[in-house]
Amino acid sequence: MVISENQTIGKEQLKVNVASISNGAYVFNLTFADGSKDTFKVSVNR
Repeated sequence: MVISENQTIGKEQLKVNVASISNGAYVFNLTFADGSKDTFKVSVNR
């Protein structure tokens, strides 16, 4: 695990600050308040 955050966002977009991680491919695992989950890939390139 590289980053772990708890955020309450309502209907706005989720924004994650990736400044502290290296370039590369990452898998984001989200768990929502209702217990549902979503997983997606993110590429960080600067």
